[in-house]
Amino acid sequence: VNALTVDELSGMMNGKTEENCILRGKIDEVCQSEGCWLNLENPNGGQLFVKIKDHSFTVPKDIAGRSIYVQGRAILDTTSVEMLRDYALDAGKSEAEIQAIIEPKVELIVEAKGLILLKSDGANKK
Repeated sequence: VNALTVDELSGMMNGKTEENCILRGKIDEVCQSEGCWLNLENPNGGQLFVKIKDHSFTVPKDIAGRSIYVQGRAILDTTSVEMLRDYALDAGKSEAEIQAIIEPKVELIVEAKGLILLKSDGANKK
């Protein structure tokens, strides 16, 4: 699979506001409420937010640390304070951390249409 890393995706966007992509990355965090989003580690710092398009499927809540392929659409988007707080609640953040969110965030996100979770030995698991 010819997949981009999180860092390569950022470079590929280069002024674009959306682009179809296939990514490979390591899962840093998963929605603990429904499994409807995850964050991929960015080796250069930070995370890339991946949400499941239209809540069409969910991911297991215990897959942090695993590698994954994600097919979807990268979008430069603004996330509202309300949604950021909702995501923080889903992630199990403290009330103080949730209330500290006071500004919307403009960021690159990925809307996932499909994914493949990799086993630790590198073999594919569906």
